[in-house]
Amino acid sequence: MGATGRQGLNNHSTGKSQMDLLHVLWAGFANHFQFEMVFVGMGILMVYGARQTHRVPKILPASSRFSEPQLTARASLQVQGLADLGFTPVGKYDVSMSSSVQMNIDVFLSANQLYVATIVKVRSEAEDFSFVEFHTDLAPHGNITTNNSKHASIFYYPPDKMVVKVPWRKSVMDIFDLHVELCEAAKNHLFNPTPLKPGQIEGLVIKGIRNSFEDQVKCGRMVKVSEDVYRASFKGALIAVPLVWHKKVYGFLYNIYRPSNKTYCTILGRRLQKARLMTEPFGAG
Repeated sequence: MGATGRQGLNNHSTGKSQMDLLHVLWAGFANHFQFEMVFVGMGILMVYGARQTHRVPKILPASSRFSEPQLTARASLQVQGLADLGFTPVGKYDVSMSSSVQMNIDVFLSANQLYVATIVKVRSEAEDFSFVEFHTDLAPHGNITTNNSKHASIFYYPPDKMVVKVPWRKSVMDIFDLHVELCEAAKNHLFNPTPLKPGQIEGLVIKGIRNSFEDQVKCGRMVKVSEDVYRASFKGALIAVPLVWHKKVYGFLYNIYRPSNKTYCTILGRRLQKARLMTEPFGAG
Protein backbone atom coordinates (compact mmCIF):
# COMPACT_ATOMS: atom_id res chain seq x y z
CA MET A 1 0.00 0.00 0.00
CA GLY A 2 2.84 2.37 0.86
CA ALA A 3 4.53 1.81 -2.49
CA THR A 4 1.25 2.31 -4.33
CA GLY A 5 0.60 5.52 -2.44
CA ARG A 6 4.06 6.86 -3.23
CA GLN A 7 3.58 6.00 -6.93
CA GLY A 8 0.27 7.83 -6.95
CA LEU A 9 1.88 10.87 -5.38
CA ASN A 10 4.70 10.77 -7.94
CA ASN A 11 2.22 10.56 -10.83
CA HIS A 12 0.23 13.44 -9.37
CA SER A 13 3.42 15.48 -8.96
CA THR A 14 4.53 14.75 -12.55
CA GLY A 15 1.12 15.69 -13.92
CA LYS A 16 1.12 18.91 -11.94
CA SER A 17 4.62 19.78 -13.20
CA GLN A 18 3.54 19.21 -16.80
CA MET A 19 0.49 21.43 -16.30
CA ASP A 20 2.66 24.12 -14.74
CA LEU A 21 5.06 23.93 -17.69
CA LEU A 22 2.19 24.24 -20.19
CA HIS A 23 0.83 27.20 -18.23
CA VAL A 24 4.23 28.92 -18.32
CA LEU A 25 4.63 28.27 -22.06
CA TRP A 26 1.13 29.55 -22.81
CA ALA A 27 1.65 32.64 -20.66
CA GLY A 28 4.94 33.33 -22.45
CA PHE A 29 3.27 32.96 -25.86
CA ALA A 30 0.37 35.20 -24.85
CA ASN A 31 2.74 37.89 -23.58
CA HIS A 32 4.85 37.64 -26.75
CA PHE A 33 1.72 37.89 -28.92
CA GLN A 34 0.42 40.90 -27.00
CA PHE A 35 3.86 42.54 -27.26
CA GLU A 36 3.85 42.06 -31.06
CA MET A 37 0.30 43.38 -31.36
CA VAL A 38 1.31 46.56 -29.54
CA PHE A 39 4.17 47.12 -31.99
CA VAL A 40 1.94 46.35 -34.98
CA GLY A 41 -0.69 48.78 -33.69
CA MET A 42 1.92 51.49 -33.17
CA GLY A 43 3.29 50.83 -36.67
CA ILE A 44 -0.16 51.17 -38.24
CA LEU A 45 -0.75 54.49 -36.49
CA MET A 46 2.72 55.76 -37.45
CA VAL A 47 2.38 54.76 -41.12
CA TYR A 48 -1.10 56.21 -41.44
CA GLY A 49 -0.32 59.26 -39.30
CA ALA A 50 2.82 60.12 -41.27
CA ARG A 51 0.67 60.61 -44.40
CA GLN A 52 3.78 59.98 -46.48
CA THR A 53 3.13 60.36 -50.17
CA HIS A 54 4.51 58.37 -53.09
CA ARG A 55 4.85 59.99 -56.47
CA VAL A 56 4.98 58.39 -59.90
CA PRO A 57 8.57 59.33 -60.80
CA LYS A 58 9.85 61.27 -63.72
CA ILE A 59 12.66 59.47 -65.51
CA LEU A 60 15.93 61.18 -64.54
CA PRO A 61 19.61 60.34 -65.09
CA ALA A 62 20.96 57.80 -62.58
CA SER A 63 22.14 59.26 -59.27
CA SER A 64 25.82 59.13 -58.28
CA ARG A 65 24.78 58.15 -54.75
CA PHE A 66 24.91 54.49 -55.78
CA SER A 67 28.62 54.43 -56.59
CA GLU A 68 29.84 52.85 -53.33
CA PRO A 69 32.19 49.86 -53.87
CA GLN A 70 29.79 47.30 -52.33
CA LEU A 71 26.82 48.26 -54.51
CA THR A 72 29.05 48.67 -57.56
CA ALA A 73 30.68 45.24 -57.12
CA ARG A 74 27.33 43.50 -56.69
CA ALA A 75 25.85 45.29 -59.71
CA SER A 76 28.91 44.40 -61.81
CA LEU A 77 28.32 40.69 -61.19
CA GLN A 78 24.66 41.10 -62.11
CA VAL A 79 25.53 43.03 -65.28
CA GLN A 80 27.95 40.29 -66.30
CA GLY A 81 25.30 37.66 -65.67
CA LEU A 82 22.85 39.52 -67.94
CA ALA A 83 25.50 39.96 -70.64
CA ASP A 84 26.11 36.21 -70.59
CA LEU A 85 22.39 35.73 -71.27
CA GLY A 86 22.50 38.05 -74.29
CA PHE A 87 20.94 41.14 -72.69
CA THR A 88 22.06 44.56 -73.88
CA PRO A 89 21.93 47.79 -71.81
CA VAL A 90 19.19 50.32 -72.50
CA GLY A 91 19.83 52.98 -69.86
CA LYS A 92 20.36 53.96 -66.21
CA TYR A 93 17.66 55.98 -64.47
CA ASP A 94 16.66 57.55 -61.16
CA VAL A 95 13.06 56.51 -60.39
CA SER A 96 12.81 57.55 -56.72
CA MET A 97 9.19 57.79 -55.59
CA SER A 98 9.67 59.52 -52.24
CA SER A 99 12.25 61.73 -50.54
CA SER A 100 13.10 59.07 -47.96
CA VAL A 101 13.85 56.24 -50.40
CA GLN A 102 16.20 56.66 -53.35
CA MET A 103 15.88 54.20 -56.22
CA ASN A 104 18.06 53.74 -59.29
CA ILE A 105 17.52 51.19 -62.06
CA ASP A 106 19.80 49.80 -64.76
CA VAL A 107 17.66 48.50 -67.63
CA PHE A 108 18.54 45.80 -70.18
CA LEU A 109 16.67 44.15 -73.06
CA SER A 110 16.94 40.58 -74.35
CA ALA A 111 17.94 39.83 -77.96
CA ASN A 112 14.37 38.74 -78.86
CA GLN A 113 12.98 41.87 -77.08
CA LEU A 114 10.52 39.78 -75.03
CA TYR A 115 12.27 40.18 -71.68
CA VAL A 116 13.22 43.38 -69.85
CA ALA A 117 15.82 42.95 -67.12
CA THR A 118 16.31 45.53 -64.38
CA ILE A 119 18.93 45.85 -61.68
CA VAL A 120 17.12 47.76 -58.92
CA LYS A 121 19.27 49.63 -56.37
CA VAL A 122 17.54 51.08 -53.32
CA ARG A 123 18.89 53.35 -50.60
CA SER A 124 17.09 54.50 -47.44
CA GLU A 125 18.07 55.50 -43.92
CA ALA A 126 17.53 51.91 -42.80
CA GLU A 127 19.43 49.96 -45.47
CA ASP A 128 20.95 49.74 -48.94
CA PHE A 129 20.15 46.77 -51.16
CA SER A 130 19.77 45.68 -54.76
CA PHE A 131 18.02 42.91 -56.66
CA VAL A 132 17.50 41.63 -60.20
CA GLU A 133 14.10 41.66 -61.87
CA PHE A 134 12.75 40.33 -65.17
CA HIS A 135 9.54 41.65 -66.73
CA THR A 136 7.42 40.62 -69.71
CA ASP A 137 4.17 42.10 -71.00
CA LEU A 138 1.43 39.73 -72.10
CA ALA A 139 -1.23 39.99 -74.79
CA PRO A 140 -4.16 40.56 -74.65
CA HIS A 141 -3.30 42.06 -71.22
CA GLY A 142 -1.28 41.46 -68.07
CA ASN A 143 2.38 40.86 -67.30
CA ILE A 144 4.82 38.65 -65.42
CA THR A 145 7.56 39.91 -63.10
CA THR A 146 10.19 37.69 -61.46
CA ASN A 147 12.80 38.96 -59.01
CA ASN A 148 14.97 37.98 -56.06
CA SER A 149 13.95 40.79 -53.73
CA LYS A 150 13.89 39.71 -50.08
CA HIS A 151 11.27 42.27 -49.11
CA ALA A 152 7.67 41.26 -48.47
CA SER A 153 5.07 42.05 -51.11
CA ILE A 154 2.55 44.47 -49.65
CA PHE A 155 0.82 45.45 -52.89
CA TYR A 156 -2.32 43.83 -54.22
CA TYR A 157 -1.88 42.48 -57.75
CA PRO A 158 -4.80 41.83 -60.11
CA PRO A 159 -5.15 38.30 -61.53
CA ASP A 160 -3.51 39.14 -64.85
CA LYS A 161 -0.35 40.38 -63.11
CA MET A 162 1.97 37.74 -61.67
CA VAL A 163 4.81 38.80 -59.36
CA VAL A 164 7.17 36.08 -58.14
CA LYS A 165 9.82 36.71 -55.48
CA VAL A 166 12.61 34.14 -55.05
CA PRO A 167 15.15 35.76 -52.68
CA TRP A 168 17.03 32.48 -52.24
CA ARG A 169 18.04 32.49 -55.91
CA LYS A 170 21.25 34.48 -56.26
CA SER A 171 22.16 33.46 -59.81
CA VAL A 172 20.85 35.70 -62.59
CA MET A 173 20.47 32.62 -64.80
CA ASP A 174 18.33 30.77 -62.21
CA ILE A 175 15.94 33.72 -61.90
CA PHE A 176 15.74 34.11 -65.67
CA ASP A 177 15.08 30.39 -66.21
CA LEU A 178 12.06 30.61 -63.91
CA HIS A 179 10.84 33.75 -65.68
CA VAL A 180 11.07 32.12 -69.12
CA GLU A 181 9.25 29.04 -67.82
CA LEU A 182 6.44 31.24 -66.51
CA CYS A 183 6.17 33.04 -69.85
CA GLU A 184 5.98 29.70 -71.66
CA ALA A 185 3.27 28.54 -69.24
CA ALA A 186 1.28 31.72 -69.96
CA LYS A 187 1.09 30.73 -73.62
CA ASN A 188 -0.91 27.65 -72.64
CA HIS A 189 -3.61 30.01 -71.39
CA LEU A 190 -3.52 32.20 -74.52
CA PHE A 191 -1.55 35.00 -72.84
CA ASN A 192 1.39 35.56 -75.16
CA PRO A 193 4.62 37.48 -74.39
CA THR A 194 4.86 40.65 -76.48
CA PRO A 195 8.11 42.25 -77.73
CA LEU A 196 9.22 45.72 -76.70
CA LYS A 197 11.49 48.14 -78.49
CA PRO A 198 14.18 50.03 -76.51
CA GLY A 199 12.37 53.33 -77.06
CA GLN A 200 9.24 51.98 -75.32
CA ILE A 201 10.90 50.98 -72.07
CA GLU A 202 10.92 54.36 -70.30
CA GLY A 203 7.18 54.64 -70.90
CA LEU A 204 6.73 51.05 -69.72
CA VAL A 205 8.47 51.81 -66.41
CA ILE A 206 6.28 54.85 -65.70
CA LYS A 207 3.08 53.11 -66.81
CA GLY A 208 3.87 50.07 -64.66
CA ILE A 209 4.41 52.17 -61.52
CA ARG A 210 1.30 54.27 -62.16
CA ASN A 211 -0.88 51.20 -62.80
CA SER A 212 0.39 49.56 -59.60
CA PHE A 213 -0.66 52.62 -57.58
CA GLU A 214 -4.02 52.77 -59.35
CA ASP A 215 -4.62 49.09 -58.54
CA GLN A 216 -4.09 49.92 -54.84
CA VAL A 217 -6.58 52.78 -55.11
CA LYS A 218 -9.19 50.48 -56.69
CA CYS A 219 -8.92 47.98 -53.84
CA GLY A 220 -8.87 50.70 -51.15
CA ARG A 221 -5.27 50.36 -50.01
CA MET A 222 -4.19 53.77 -51.29
CA VAL A 223 -5.70 57.20 -51.80
CA LYS A 224 -4.94 59.39 -54.79
CA VAL A 225 -3.94 62.78 -53.39
CA SER A 226 -3.38 64.53 -56.72
CA GLU A 227 -2.17 63.73 -60.22
CA ASP A 228 0.43 60.95 -59.89
CA VAL A 229 0.63 61.37 -56.08
CA TYR A 230 -0.62 58.65 -53.71
CA ARG A 231 -0.55 57.78 -50.01
CA ALA A 232 -1.57 54.79 -47.91
CA SER A 233 -5.17 54.60 -46.73
CA PHE A 234 -5.99 53.35 -43.23
CA LYS A 235 -6.92 50.00 -44.77
CA GLY A 236 -3.58 49.94 -46.58
CA ALA A 237 -1.65 50.61 -43.36
CA LEU A 238 -3.78 48.01 -41.58
CA ILE A 239 -2.72 45.38 -44.13
CA ALA A 240 0.86 46.44 -44.89
CA VAL A 241 2.31 46.85 -41.39
CA PRO A 242 1.49 43.31 -40.14
CA LEU A 243 2.91 41.86 -43.37
CA VAL A 244 6.19 43.72 -43.00
CA TRP A 245 6.44 43.00 -39.27
CA HIS A 246 5.71 39.31 -39.81
CA LYS A 247 8.41 39.17 -42.48
CA LYS A 248 10.98 40.80 -40.21
CA VAL A 249 10.19 38.61 -37.20
CA TYR A 250 9.69 35.29 -38.94
CA GLY A 251 11.64 35.87 -42.15
CA PHE A 252 13.77 32.76 -41.62
CA LEU A 253 10.65 30.59 -42.00
CA TYR A 254 10.25 31.76 -45.60
CA ASN A 255 13.52 30.00 -46.45
CA ILE A 256 12.26 26.63 -45.23
CA TYR A 257 9.66 26.24 -47.97
CA ARG A 258 10.92 27.07 -51.45
CA PRO A 259 8.28 26.42 -54.12
CA SER A 260 9.37 24.70 -57.33
CA ASN A 261 9.04 26.20 -60.81
CA LYS A 262 6.09 23.87 -61.41
CA THR A 263 4.28 25.26 -58.36
CA TYR A 264 4.69 28.84 -59.59
CA CYS A 265 3.45 27.83 -63.06
CA THR A 266 0.36 26.24 -61.49
CA ILE A 267 -0.36 29.42 -59.53
CA LEU A 268 0.10 31.48 -62.71
CA GLY A 269 -2.34 29.23 -64.57
CA ARG A 270 -5.04 29.74 -61.92
CA ARG A 271 -4.56 33.50 -61.96
CA LEU A 272 -4.75 33.71 -65.75
CA GLN A 273 -7.88 31.53 -65.81
CA LYS A 274 -9.45 33.99 -63.39
CA ALA A 275 -8.23 36.91 -65.51
CA ARG A 276 -9.91 35.46 -68.61
CA LEU A 277 -13.25 35.60 -66.80
CA MET A 278 -12.90 39.32 -66.21
CA THR A 279 -14.99 41.47 -68.53
CA GLU A 280 -12.41 44.25 -68.26
CA PRO A 281 -8.71 43.86 -67.44
CA PHE A 282 -8.17 45.06 -63.86
CA GLY A 283 -5.73 47.93 -64.01
CA ALA A 284 -5.92 48.36 -67.77
CA GLY A 285 -5.61 51.89 -69.02
